[in-house]
Order: sequence, then C-alpha cells, then structure tokens
Amino acid sequence: MAQQSTNIVADSIDRIQNAVENAQTEIQKFQKDIEKRRKRFEKRASKEMKRIEKDIRSSQPVKRATQIQKDVTTQIESSFDTLLGGLQIASRRDFAKLDRKLNKINRKVNALDKAVADPSGAAVAAE
Repeated sequence: MAQQSTNIVADSIDRIQNAVENAQTEIQKFQKDIEKRRKRFEKRASKEMKRIEKDIRSSQPVKRATQIQKDVTTQIESSFDTLLGGLQIASRRDFAKLDRKLNKINRKVNALDKAVADPSGAAVAAE
C-alpha cells in the first residue's frame, strides 16, 4: 500500500512537471508570436506614417502655407533692412561681412608682423 501511494505521488509529480514544461513551451511560443506581431505592426505603422507625412507635405494647403511663409519672411526681412537703413543701423548680415573682412585683415597683419620680426622666416614664407 505504501508503495502504491508512492507510485501515485511520483506519477502526480511527473504529470505536474510535464504540465509545467508544456506551459513554459506554450508561453515561449506565445511570446515569440507576440514579438513577431509587434515587429510587423511597427513596420506597417512606420510605413503608414511615412505615407501620411508625404501626403501632407504634398498637399496644396501645406505647399501654399510654405510659400506664404517664405513670402512673409522675405517681406519682413526687406522691411527690417529698410528700417535699419533708415535709422543707419547695421544689420546682422552687415556685421557678419565686416567681421569676415576684419578677420582677413587681422590674418594679413599678423603675417606681416611675423615677417618683420623674423626676416629669415619671411624669406621662407615668400618662397
């Protein structure tokens, strides 16, 4: 009788272990399936988003709004330049030009200073 109850317990343990292994296998299959579905969904969603973005960018209202924005920007810059010119104030572009010219002149002056300070180096630089 004791041996029979031991067999029943052993059989029950085996069945439970088999059930756990089967459950783990099913869970892994389910996880892989979910992962595949997620990747397919992401790919489709990305593709659809690109298509929608392309459609929006190529739509007439967006094209018109972009053109209006460019026109308004040009008009504002022109008006601002006129205003600054009337007030005799240099614009950012004017300052940038002057800065480039000053940097160029500064490099030339530095080169001349080096040439005057070291006559032997000037001969090498001139060659």
